[in-house]
Amino acid sequence: MSTLLKIRKQHPSMMMVILTNNNEYAIQGYKLGILRYIMKEQLEHELPHCMDAVLARYSKHRDVLEMKFVEGKYCVYQDEIVYMESQGHKVNFHLSLGMSVRILTAHTTIDAMQLQLNQNRFVRPHKSFLVNCSYIDKIECGNILLQSGDRITISQSRKKDVDALLTAIL
Repeated sequence: MSTLLKIRKQHPSMMMVILTNNNEYAIQGYKLGILRYIMKEQLEHELPHCMDAVLARYSKHRDVLEMKFVEGKYCVYQDEIVYMESQGHKVNFHLSLGMSVRILTAHTTIDAMQLQLNQNRFVRPHKSFLVNCSYIDKIECGNILLQSGDRITISQSRKKDVDALLTAIL
Protein backbone atom coordinates (compact mmCIF):
# COMPACT_ATOMS: atom_id res chain seq x y z
CA MET A 1 0.00 0.00 0.00
CA SER A 2 2.88 2.38 0.69
CA THR A 3 4.09 1.95 -2.90
CA LEU A 4 0.61 2.69 -4.24
CA LEU A 5 0.44 5.80 -2.07
CA LYS A 6 3.80 7.01 -3.42
CA ILE A 7 2.66 6.40 -6.99
CA ARG A 8 -0.62 8.24 -6.37
CA LYS A 9 1.23 11.25 -4.93
CA GLN A 10 3.62 11.39 -7.90
CA HIS A 11 0.95 10.70 -10.54
CA PRO A 12 -2.48 11.73 -9.22
CA SER A 13 -4.37 11.00 -12.44
CA MET A 14 -2.74 7.63 -13.23
CA MET A 15 -5.16 4.74 -13.57
CA MET A 16 -3.99 1.76 -11.53
CA VAL A 17 -5.04 -1.88 -11.46
CA ILE A 18 -3.94 -4.29 -8.75
CA LEU A 19 -3.19 -7.90 -9.65
CA THR A 20 -2.76 -10.06 -6.56
CA ASN A 21 -3.40 -13.32 -4.73
CA ASN A 22 -4.54 -11.48 -1.60
CA ASN A 23 -7.68 -9.36 -1.31
CA GLU A 24 -7.10 -7.93 2.18
CA TYR A 25 -6.02 -4.53 0.81
CA ALA A 26 -8.89 -4.09 -1.65
CA ILE A 27 -10.74 -1.42 0.36
CA GLN A 28 -7.57 0.59 0.96
CA GLY A 29 -6.73 0.30 -2.74
CA TYR A 30 -10.09 1.66 -3.80
CA LYS A 31 -9.65 4.59 -1.40
CA LEU A 32 -6.49 5.41 -3.37
CA GLY A 33 -8.48 5.42 -6.59
CA ILE A 34 -7.55 1.97 -7.85
CA LEU A 35 -9.65 1.27 -10.93
CA ARG A 36 -9.80 -2.52 -10.60
CA TYR A 37 -8.64 -5.21 -8.22
CA ILE A 38 -8.03 -8.54 -10.00
CA MET A 39 -7.28 -11.84 -8.32
CA LYS A 40 -4.52 -13.74 -10.16
CA GLU A 41 -6.68 -16.83 -10.68
CA GLN A 42 -9.24 -14.64 -12.51
CA LEU A 43 -6.72 -12.79 -14.67
CA GLU A 44 -7.52 -14.48 -17.98
CA HIS A 45 -11.24 -13.80 -17.58
CA GLU A 46 -11.04 -10.32 -16.03
CA LEU A 47 -8.21 -8.69 -18.01
CA PRO A 48 -10.29 -7.92 -21.14
CA HIS A 49 -13.02 -6.33 -19.00
CA CYS A 50 -10.44 -4.40 -17.06
CA MET A 51 -8.82 -3.02 -20.21
CA ASP A 52 -12.25 -1.97 -21.52
CA ALA A 53 -12.82 -0.09 -18.26
CA VAL A 54 -9.42 1.61 -18.49
CA LEU A 55 -10.03 2.75 -22.06
CA ALA A 56 -13.57 3.92 -21.28
CA ARG A 57 -12.43 5.94 -18.28
CA TYR A 58 -9.51 7.45 -20.13
CA SER A 59 -11.51 8.58 -23.12
CA LYS A 60 -14.77 9.63 -21.48
CA HIS A 61 -13.92 10.95 -18.06
CA ARG A 62 -11.32 13.55 -18.83
CA ASP A 63 -13.03 16.90 -18.36
CA VAL A 64 -11.70 19.28 -20.96
CA LEU A 65 -11.70 23.05 -21.29
CA GLU A 66 -11.41 24.45 -24.78
CA MET A 67 -10.21 28.01 -24.31
CA LYS A 68 -8.63 30.93 -25.99
CA PHE A 69 -5.43 31.80 -24.19
CA VAL A 70 -3.03 34.66 -24.80
CA GLU A 71 -0.72 32.02 -26.26
CA GLY A 72 -3.42 30.67 -28.62
CA LYS A 73 -6.42 28.33 -28.57
CA TYR A 74 -5.88 25.14 -26.56
CA CYS A 75 -7.79 22.22 -25.12
CA VAL A 76 -6.74 21.78 -21.51
CA TYR A 77 -7.66 18.71 -19.50
CA GLN A 78 -8.81 19.61 -16.01
CA ASP A 79 -6.66 16.86 -14.52
CA GLU A 80 -3.58 18.66 -15.92
CA ILE A 81 -4.40 21.91 -14.12
CA VAL A 82 -2.36 22.12 -10.91
CA TYR A 83 -3.78 25.50 -9.92
CA MET A 84 -5.02 28.79 -11.30
CA GLU A 85 -3.90 32.19 -10.11
CA SER A 86 -5.79 35.41 -10.74
CA GLN A 87 -3.90 38.54 -11.72
CA GLY A 88 -6.35 41.34 -12.43
CA HIS A 89 -8.58 40.32 -15.34
CA LYS A 90 -6.27 37.48 -16.32
CA VAL A 91 -5.88 33.98 -14.95
CA ASN A 92 -2.61 32.04 -15.09
CA PHE A 93 -3.17 28.29 -15.55
CA HIS A 94 -0.32 26.29 -14.01
CA LEU A 95 -0.35 22.97 -15.87
CA SER A 96 1.44 19.70 -15.25
CA LEU A 97 2.19 18.03 -18.58
CA GLY A 98 4.00 14.84 -17.70
CA MET A 99 7.50 15.86 -16.68
CA SER A 100 7.10 19.50 -17.71
CA VAL A 101 5.19 22.48 -16.35
CA ARG A 102 3.51 25.10 -18.50
CA ILE A 103 1.74 28.35 -17.69
CA LEU A 104 -0.99 29.61 -19.99
CA THR A 105 -2.77 32.94 -19.49
CA ALA A 106 -6.43 33.66 -20.29
CA HIS A 107 -8.50 36.84 -20.17
CA THR A 108 -11.06 35.61 -17.64
CA THR A 109 -11.70 35.60 -13.90
CA ILE A 110 -11.35 32.99 -11.18
CA ASP A 111 -15.11 33.25 -10.55
CA ALA A 112 -15.87 32.41 -14.20
CA MET A 113 -13.42 29.50 -14.15
CA GLN A 114 -14.82 28.09 -10.93
CA LEU A 115 -18.23 27.77 -12.59
CA GLN A 116 -16.73 25.80 -15.51
CA LEU A 117 -14.67 23.35 -13.47
CA ASN A 118 -15.53 20.05 -11.83
CA GLN A 119 -16.66 21.24 -8.38
CA ASN A 120 -15.43 18.05 -6.71
CA ARG A 121 -11.93 18.39 -8.07
CA PHE A 122 -11.05 22.03 -7.34
CA VAL A 123 -10.97 23.97 -4.11
CA ARG A 124 -10.80 27.74 -3.68
CA PRO A 125 -8.54 28.46 -0.70
CA HIS A 126 -8.20 32.16 -1.47
CA LYS A 127 -10.04 34.68 -3.65
CA SER A 128 -7.15 34.63 -6.14
CA PHE A 129 -6.59 30.85 -6.43
CA LEU A 130 -8.27 27.64 -7.54
CA VAL A 131 -6.37 24.46 -6.66
CA ASN A 132 -6.73 20.96 -8.10
CA CYS A 133 -7.11 18.68 -5.07
CA SER A 134 -5.22 15.89 -6.84
CA TYR A 135 -1.99 17.87 -6.62
CA ILE A 136 -2.21 18.72 -2.91
CA ASP A 137 0.68 17.20 -0.98
CA LYS A 138 -0.37 18.40 2.46
CA ILE A 139 -1.93 21.22 4.44
CA GLU A 140 0.01 22.85 7.22
CA CYS A 141 0.03 26.16 9.07
CA GLY A 142 -2.83 27.61 6.98
CA ASN A 143 -1.15 26.76 3.67
CA ILE A 144 -1.73 24.22 0.94
CA LEU A 145 1.55 22.63 -0.13
CA LEU A 146 1.43 21.31 -3.67
CA GLN A 147 3.46 18.45 -5.12
CA SER A 148 5.13 21.03 -7.35
CA GLY A 149 6.52 22.75 -4.24
CA ASP A 150 4.22 25.75 -4.60
CA ARG A 151 2.54 27.08 -1.46
CA ILE A 152 -0.96 28.58 -1.50
CA THR A 153 -2.32 30.46 1.51
CA ILE A 154 -5.75 29.50 2.84
CA SER A 155 -7.66 32.64 3.80
CA GLN A 156 -9.53 32.64 7.13
CA SER A 157 -12.86 33.22 5.37
CA ARG A 158 -12.43 30.11 3.19
CA LYS A 159 -10.82 27.73 5.71
CA LYS A 160 -14.09 26.00 6.63
CA ASP A 161 -15.04 25.44 2.96
CA VAL A 162 -11.57 24.08 2.15
CA ASP A 163 -11.67 21.70 5.11
CA ALA A 164 -15.17 20.47 4.20
CA LEU A 165 -14.28 19.77 0.55
CA LEU A 166 -11.01 18.04 1.35
CA THR A 167 -12.68 15.91 4.03
CA ALA A 168 -15.36 14.86 1.53
CA ILE A 169 -12.76 13.97 -1.11
CA LEU A 170 -10.38 12.15 1.20
